[in-house]
Amino acid sequence: MGAGVAIVGSHVVSEPSTALPLSVWWLSLLMVSFGASAATQRLCRRAVPLKSLLALTMVFPDRTPSRLV
Repeated sequence: MGAGVAIVGSHVVSEPSTALPLSVWWLSLLMVSFGASAATQRLCRRAVPLKSLLALTMVFPDRTPSRLV
């Protein structure tokens, strides 16, 4: 995700020709791609418990197991 954001960002915002704006451009591009990677990782970590529940529904397709019975 971070690489995709960096590629799209580099095409959307034109690359400056002088040294200082170029370094700011690279730094901002790296920060935005890092932020996208961190947000994607956080979202994926929240979805991990859903994977376990899906695996349980495949094992018990009719009903979920109950601890009260």
